[in-house]
Amino acid sequence: MVDNYDEPVLIFNDIPQDASDVPVGYTDVFFWGIPSSGKTCALSAILRTIKDKYTMASPTITTKFGATYRDSLVNIFRNGTGYLPSATQKDRTQYMPFLLKKREEKNYRQISFFELSGEVFKYFYEIVNHSNILEKDDRDFVTSAFHTLSLLLNSKNQKIHFFFVDYNQETKRTVDKHGLTQENYLDAAATYFRDENNIFKKKTDAVYVVVTKSDEIKGENRAELARQFLSVNFGGFMDVIKNRCQKDSVDFNVKMFSIGDVFFKRICKINHTYAENIVDDLLRKVKPVSENILANRLRS
Repeated sequence: MVDNYDEPVLIFNDIPQDASDVPVGYTDVFFWGIPSSGKTCALSAILRTIKDKYTMASPTITTKFGATYRDSLVNIFRNGTGYLPSATQKDRTQYMPFLLKKREEKNYRQISFFELSGEVFKYFYEIVNHSNILEKDDRDFVTSAFHTLSLLLNSKNQKIHFFFVDYNQETKRTVDKHGLTQENYLDAAATYFRDENNIFKKKTDAVYVVVTKSDEIKGENRAELARQFLSVNFGGFMDVIKNRCQKDSVDFNVKMFSIGDVFFKRICKINHTYAENIVDDLLRKVKPVSENILANRLRS
C-alpha cells in the first residue's frame, strides 16, 4: 500500500443555482464542519458503507448533481483500504442526491447529501464578528455555497443536519493562522443560526453533533466521555444548538465517528460500524417512496 501510494482525486460537480434545480421530495442531509474536521473522510466512509451494505441508485432527476464527486468518495475505499485525501486540498461545497434502501426493501428513499465547504465557517465568523478573514480565492466559492445553502434551507424538503467536531484538533489545541480555534468557528455558526436564520425551524427532522476521530478517546464509557468532551470544549455551541432544537421540537443527538484504523496518517482500513449507525438513523428518519411516485417524478 505504501509503495503504490497514489493521491486520491476528487472531481467536483456543479451545485444548484436556482430553486428549480433543487429536486422535490428529497430529504436534504447537511454535513457541516470546519476545514480538516474529518468531514470529507467521514462522508467517504459513509458512502462506501452504503455502496457495500445497502442499495444506492441514481436519482430520478434530469441533472445528476454531485454524481462524479460521490463516485470519487466511494472509490477511496474501493478495496477496503484507501488513501485519505490530502488535508491541504481545498474544500468545495457539493450537492449529491441519490436513492437509498435496505437490500431487502422494495422502495427507495430520496436523499441528498450536502457537504458544505469548511470555509463556510469562516464566513459565519465574518458575519457574526464583522471581520474579514476569508482568502480572496475562497470568497467566490463560499458565496456560491451560501446561495445554494439558502435555496436548500428555504425549500419544502425535509432536512437533517450533522455537525462534525474534530476530537484530535481540540485535544492538540490547534489554532489556525488567524489565531482562531474550532470552538471560535462553531460558536460563530451557532450565533448565526440563532440570530440570522431559523435554520432548524423549517422542516428539520434531526440534528446530530458527531465527534470525529473518536477512536482516540480512551476510557471505559467512550460515549459519555465524548459528551463530556463536547460539554467542556464546546459548551456554548452545544447549549445554543440544543436550545434551538428544543424550541423547534427537533430531535438532537450526539454521536461518535471513526473511519477506521489509520496508518502513517494517510492510509486507512475502513471500519463500517460508525457509518452504519449513521445510515441506519437516516433509514429510520426518511420515509420510503413508492415505485409509482418515483416513476411519475422521472416522467415529469
